[in-house]
Amino acid sequence: MFNELDWGSLEQGIPLGQNETVQVQSRKVDDLVIRFHLSNNG
Repeated sequence: MFNELDWGSLEQGIPLGQNETVQVQSRKVDDLVIRFHLSNNG
Protein backbone atom coordinates (compact mmCIF):
# COMPACT_ATOMS: atom_id res chain seq x y z
CA MET A 1 0.00 0.00 0.00
CA PHE A 2 1.44 3.33 -1.03
CA ASN A 3 1.11 6.47 1.02
CA GLU A 4 1.57 10.04 -0.16
CA LEU A 5 5.34 9.90 0.36
CA ASP A 6 5.66 6.86 -1.85
CA TRP A 7 3.52 8.34 -4.62
CA GLY A 8 5.47 11.59 -4.43
CA SER A 9 8.70 9.68 -4.89
CA LEU A 10 7.31 7.73 -7.82
CA GLU A 11 6.00 10.85 -9.50
CA GLN A 12 9.41 12.50 -9.15
CA GLY A 13 11.19 9.38 -10.38
CA ILE A 14 12.97 8.89 -7.05
CA PRO A 15 13.53 5.23 -6.19
CA LEU A 16 11.91 4.40 -2.86
CA GLY A 17 15.22 2.99 -1.64
CA GLN A 18 16.77 6.45 -1.95
CA ASN A 19 13.92 8.32 -0.25
CA GLU A 20 15.12 8.86 3.33
CA THR A 21 11.62 9.52 4.69
CA VAL A 22 10.39 6.22 3.28
CA GLN A 23 13.46 4.46 4.69
CA VAL A 24 12.83 5.84 8.19
CA GLN A 25 9.21 4.69 7.98
CA SER A 26 10.32 1.27 6.78
CA ARG A 27 12.77 0.89 9.68
CA LYS A 28 10.00 1.74 12.15
CA VAL A 29 7.78 -0.94 10.63
CA ASP A 30 10.65 -3.45 10.73
CA ASP A 31 11.22 -2.68 14.41
CA LEU A 32 7.53 -3.17 15.22
CA VAL A 33 7.47 -6.50 13.37
CA ILE A 34 10.55 -7.69 15.27
CA ARG A 35 9.07 -6.64 18.62
CA PHE A 36 5.79 -8.36 17.80
CA HIS A 37 7.59 -11.54 16.77
CA LEU A 38 9.73 -11.55 19.92
CA SER A 39 6.76 -10.91 22.20
CA ASN A 40 4.88 -13.85 20.70
CA ASN A 41 7.81 -16.23 20.88
CA GLY A 42 9.35 -15.12 24.18
